[in-house]
Amino acid sequence: AGLRWSGYGYPRAFFLGPDTSGAYRSNDQFGWRFFPRPLARRPQPFLLPDKAPGTIRIFVFGGSAAMGIPDPAFGFGRILEVMLRERYPGTRFEVINTAMTAINSHVALEIARECESHGADLFVVYMGNNEVTGPYGPGTAFQQWSRRLAMVRASIWVKPTLVGQLLHDIMEACRGGEDAGTAWRGMEMCLRNRVAADSPELAQVYENFRQNLIDICGTARRAGATVVLSTVAVNLRDFPPLASVHRSDLSPAELGRWETLCRAGEAWESGRDFRKAMEQYEAAAAIDDRFAELQFRLGRCLAATGRFSEARARFVSACDLDALRFRADSRINGIIREVAAGRGTDDVQLADAEQAFANGDLAAAGIPGGEAFLDHVHLTFDGNYWLARAVLDRVAEALPGAVRSRRVGDIPSRAKCTKLLALTRWDEFQMAAWAARSTSRAPFTGQLDHAARKDAAYARMEDLGRVASTPEALQEAIRTYEAALA
Repeated sequence: AGLRWSGYGYPRAFFLGPDTSGAYRSNDQFGWRFFPRPLARRPQPFLLPDKAPGTIRIFVFGGSAAMGIPDPAFGFGRILEVMLRERYPGTRFEVINTAMTAINSHVALEIARECESHGADLFVVYMGNNEVTGPYGPGTAFQQWSRRLAMVRASIWVKPTLVGQLLHDIMEACRGGEDAGTAWRGMEMCLRNRVAADSPELAQVYENFRQNLIDICGTARRAGATVVLSTVAVNLRDFPPLASVHRSDLSPAELGRWETLCRAGEAWESGRDFRKAMEQYEAAAAIDDRFAELQFRLGRCLAATGRFSEARARFVSACDLDALRFRADSRINGIIREVAAGRGTDDVQLADAEQAFANGDLAAAGIPGGEAFLDHVHLTFDGNYWLARAVLDRVAEALPGAVRSRRVGDIPSRAKCTKLLALTRWDEFQMAAWAARSTSRAPFTGQLDHAARKDAAYARMEDLGRVASTPEALQEAIRTYEAALA
């Protein structure tokens, strides 16, 4: 009571308010509950007004890919809102994106519990990339890993209380204070936190993720909302593993033989004799098939020889074995499908984005790559459009019958969405520049063929920059913005 009276501490809620008009706003300090303060990520700034009658309010949950990084203005949530408004022109839709960079299901559950009292009609969950490296994961750089979900939830509850904040501040003062000069370095902060595919820690990660998803669905049910759980699409074809580890019982003699075979395979691959390269790689895999980069090389060779189904399996294995676990693996997507199936069809819908990307026009021979992704998980505008399209059908099924029965408009094309959202060549240049800069730092620098990919990314950025900065292109951008404002 004394701490509250003195105005001590930061607000713990995700939504702050209401103000005099009844609106709530996002809390810039919400991330302090889960990250060191100098590193805390912020939600997108928004105002949440009183819900008008007849409005369909949709909350989006997830990490940076769901948020729409590098530019949330063109994320899949915005595109989904445009699609819904065009398809059901007589209904007002509000898509509130609560996603945040670097968060995982532990954090999303806390946000979902607050959304319960804010007129939610639908939850859209696109999440799974940060379960290992996000808060309370074994690969995180933000706090200690805890195996027990009960301990994680107790910490989440206690830390933001005023007494919890006081104890935290006292402990930090005794340690010399939080390093205010610490800068956000993105994925580089987790560079040393490798988690092998056979680590016993992963089993607990998967179980925690499952329980958090189940609890998010339960929260939605209490709010009278339907949940659309989406599997997570990742870059398989054009993103080599960030870190590879050998099987733990590999002997020195086996390692020497394995390295000899891989060097021979690399020589054949560089000479574009992919069949001979595969012979060497497969012989190496017979000794140790747990090395993620080897699986990626096999996938690349198989794709080059037209064996695309086998290639996809190898690319998936490379993702699953990547020891820097910034991509949702096949087990994460399996859990999403299992939770959706286990909850029935009335209040939980499955949007299988992973399958939609594999079957869509953006994936070469069913293997998603650079056409849809700027890096490992962050989407191009085309990728965001395709994700919104995959989610749209499931959202439509969850709409009230009165809305579905009204006259339905056409689903807007990609070109129309770019116009309605005012996407210009200048915006495309800015996103390409972000991708080139972010992938030029660790941990990307340790990837296979990093130098070539870096050169290609900067070349694309420069090409877009030249086109976007011409007087004609700038005038076109101004006209596009003015038309959207009108």
